[in-house]
Amino acid sequence: MNVLILAFALLSMPSGAADYDLLGTRQYAYNEAGLRSEKISFDAEGRLEGKVYYFYDAKGYKIRTEKYSVEDSLLALYEYQFN
Repeated sequence: MNVLILAFALLSMPSGAADYDLLGTRQYAYNEAGLRSEKISFDAEGRLEGKVYYFYDAKGYKIRTEKYSVEDSLLALYEYQFN
């Protein structure tokens, strides 16, 4: 199976986005099929860093990923097409 990944340019980049705190925490949510549907990231002090949402087709293939900033601004959008 060939996979075509379409990645859209970052719409905005928060200051300090290159800094990554490995001591932060992540919370995950899963859909009824057991696939990860959401990731929420927090820094070491418990402050929200951002959110990522995952979308799947009926066969369970990931078809879209959306990354959002703390202010709920869309940072990146990835769409996946399978042929």
